[in-house]
Amino acid sequence: GTPAQVLAYQIKMFTRYPDITGPLPPTGAANVQPGYMLIKESNDRSDMQKSERIFLMDEYGKTVHEWHTNNRLAETAQAHLLPDGNILQTSCRHNWHIMDGQFPIGTNGEISIEDKDSNTVWRYSHLAFGEEAQHHDVEMLPNGNILFLSWAMLPAAEARKHGWRQQGEREYIVLDKIYEIKPDLVSGETEV
Repeated sequence: GTPAQVLAYQIKMFTRYPDITGPLPPTGAANVQPGYMLIKESNDRSDMQKSERIFLMDEYGKTVHEWHTNNRLAETAQAHLLPDGNILQTSCRHNWHIMDGQFPIGTNGEISIEDKDSNTVWRYSHLAFGEEAQHHDVEMLPNGNILFLSWAMLPAAEARKHGWRQQGEREYIVLDKIYEIKPDLVSGETEV
């Protein structure tokens, strides 16, 4: 949003009201559970996505830790706090001008684990223009593997050969694939 919209949102989210004496809930509601909130900053001005910060905020609105990335944190990028204090995140190396028209909205292409000092412990890139790209969210499984979604672009002519009935003019159709990958945090390798 615009700077004025961002400011209005922050005032709404983090303003103390006289009737709230305890922890500061996100929307001013007194029924929010105590604890920490992981926030992935999203600073999308429509012409660029420049956010590079994820932060952990306590129940009083105080930032207790920050992570920074060299990649872009588009509004569809996700971050998850892991039990060891690292974060699992999706991000994008490219701004939306490069991604626009290549894939549907939500494409990120990068998955990484960052330590508490913002060092990359492991990184996996799943982005091949015109073919496939990781999008939206990821999920760390109990066994340490990671699930993620990928857009897969299939030429419409090939899809018709397999029985797809064309609806309107389009060069490609977009399918979803689900991948499970196994990160090796020592070597940086990834088993797909």
